[in-house]
Amino acid sequence: MISTNPYRGADRKILALPLLAYEGERFFVRGTNGGYHLVKQNNFTLSLLSTYRMAGYDSGDSDFLRGMADRDGTLEAGLQVSLATDLGRFSATLLSDVLDEHNGHEAKLTFSKSFPLQHFFVSPFVSAIWQSSQLVNYYYGVRSVEASIARPAYQVDSSVLVQFGLMANYLFREHWSVSGRIAVTRLADKISKSPIVEDNLVTSAYVGIGYQF
Repeated sequence: MISTNPYRGADRKILALPLLAYEGERFFVRGTNGGYHLVKQNNFTLSLLSTYRMAGYDSGDSDFLRGMADRDGTLEAGLQVSLATDLGRFSATLLSDVLDEHNGHEAKLTFSKSFPLQHFFVSPFVSAIWQSSQLVNYYYGVRSVEASIARPAYQVDSSVLVQFGLMANYLFREHWSVSGRIAVTRLADKISKSPIVEDNLVTSAYVGIGYQF
């Protein structure tokens, strides 16, 4: 996995890790997501969802962040509704922090469309993401005790981000496949104007090889 870094002076993020996916009648695990289907009928699902937010920074990530308190990832939980139609799949997710890191909330609306071929499929998607002021301030704000001449205190209101991207999967042997995802997220103007942010676009991608039991 590789991602650009919106923080001033910070290097891009590169990470390699194993991911497990399991789809049961009710329980499911999809990498950093897991949950339980409360309702699953026809083309509609209502699920309890938990996910780990891989976000934040260490103060040593760049010279400009020195003196800032570290911002950590966290576990979030909530509900997800999904509806499959002839046009594509619509989903809505509402999540809240459960580890008291940012103490905020996120709501996401996503539309995706799959184009399956014999051993290959691609699925473009677009999302609108609302994040509460607590969440946005935790990751992009500057507290008064962290302020300096070059880094004034900064508070951020709730914000809306826009994300679009593409997922793909190719089954090249009976049990083996290659999958990938690329996404571009446009940060809200309120976020990009933060003194610790230098880019309003975040690009992330992953590629992996999987074995299906």
